Amino acid sequence: MNKNDYPLKQKIKCPICNSEFIPESFNVEKLDIDQSLNLGEIYRSDETDSKSKIKPLTIMRRAWVTYCLDCNHAIRFAAEILRKEIVEKPSNSPNSGEFKESSNTYKYNIYTFKKPFMELIDYRIGVMDRIKNDIKTTLDELRISEWGAKYNAWKNEKTIDSFKFFTQFISNLDNHYKSIFKNDINKDMPEKIRELNLPKDLENLLLEVNRIRNKMIHNDYELKESDEIVIDDAYFNLMFYLISKALIALNLTSHTDESNASFIDIDYLSNELRTFLHIHLGESLGLKKFYDPFLIPLLKLLKIPIN
Repeated sequence: MNKNDYPLKQKIKCPICNSEFIPESFNVEKLDIDQSLNLGEIYRSDETDSKSKIKPLTIMRRAWVTYCLDCNHAIRFAAEILRKEIVEKPSNSPNSGEFKESSNTYKYNIYTFKKPFMELIDYRIGVMDRIKNDIKTTLDELRISEWGAKYNAWKNEKTIDSFKFFTQFISNLDNHYKSIFKNDINKDMPEKIRELNLPKDLENLLLEVNRIRNKMIHNDYELKESDEIVIDDAYFNLMFYLISKALIALNLTSHTDESNASFIDIDYLSNELRTFLHIHLGESLGLKKFYDPFLIPLLKLLKIPIN
């Protein structure tokens, strides 16, 4: 039998010093209980004459133990108990664990209990899982992995040429426009770019990318190294803008209310966010120069401490 499936998310009050604290951890402690296999009698080892007494109704066999952070007092909660219960139909087997008391037959049945209070690490992991899921959902909506896969195929794997990436870049940009405005109106690409209401420098970069693509398609234009620099800059700046805008809206460092504030450790949260964004975005975007030019400015915008 299991009880208390959901540990309480609240502080424990120490019975010795009356301080309230969030348990850092719980350990399971096995208590000293003897068992008589012949008669099925169960009693505490320090009660040498317990066979002649009425055995207790409940015995704790294992305990969840934590320690007060102020006075170090050990606080125990039941993890496993033996509860004396009447046997309606005695088996009379010598190994049944049944025993007689007065005119009744009894047996100790085992009941287990899960951890009574939530540990700091439990809460922090739960919070981080929710934050990471929010970030992943947001980046999936922006199709960041799709952008990154095509960039990586062009820049790193060399499986597509510059012309194809230019074309796919504009196609992805068109899909981004449609996802925002929820329509497929036949407008020229420059008009769509302007309607995205982007920062002026980024808007000009994207307009230049579109002009280069049009020259390649209509004028048999041969790409120059300077053109590839333009598309590289456009990809970098567009990704930074879309990601930073979306993640700022998530308000990653202010995800809890006052009742949960004591469970939050800012250093832990910051370290986890830095590591997650470093790995997830680094793998998704395919940028060779990522940490200093992209991640560090992003962390500053998100108000996540760098050190």
